[in-house]
Amino acid sequence: MGNRFIQACGIYQLIGGFLGLVVSIVGIVQLGPSDPLVVLILIMALLAYSFSILCGILLLKSKHSARSLLMSILNQLPQVLVIYSSASIYKFVAGIAIIVGIRFNLTHTLSIKFTASTFLVHWGEVLNQEEFYGVNFVALFLVVALTQRLMRAPAPARITPPLPR
Repeated sequence: MGNRFIQACGIYQLIGGFLGLVVSIVGIVQLGPSDPLVVLILIMALLAYSFSILCGILLLKSKHSARSLLMSILNQLPQVLVIYSSASIYKFVAGIAIIVGIRFNLTHTLSIKFTASTFLVHWGEVLNQEEFYGVNFVALFLVVALTQRLMRAPAPARITPPLPR
């Protein structure tokens, strides 16, 4: 199961990264020359999705190396939390997400959302936005599972410089 799980994680990160890149590039083409802040956010999205692709490649090439597992964990961590507040929005998904959270409206509703590759960052006043705080359980599962495998991975060989004589 170990190798298949790592391969599946690698493929998942590759597909999520490519899907995110396509969506981001389409967004750039549709916007054309735009506000520099929007361009900066799109560049951040391109970098995040490119990192996901890199992590997927590393997992597929070196299945149980500590470096590839650690990089994949670092790729998944920013995807765990989703925040929609009256002052900011943060949502990053490279792949798919099953988000469970609380929607703060008049009744404080438990909510489940399903989504695919998304990159939303906004700060400042957000008009007509219900507050929502959630956890992406796909990313959380991957962080836990990859961390368990990282704990069992062999330590990387250390290269020590020769001692002076």
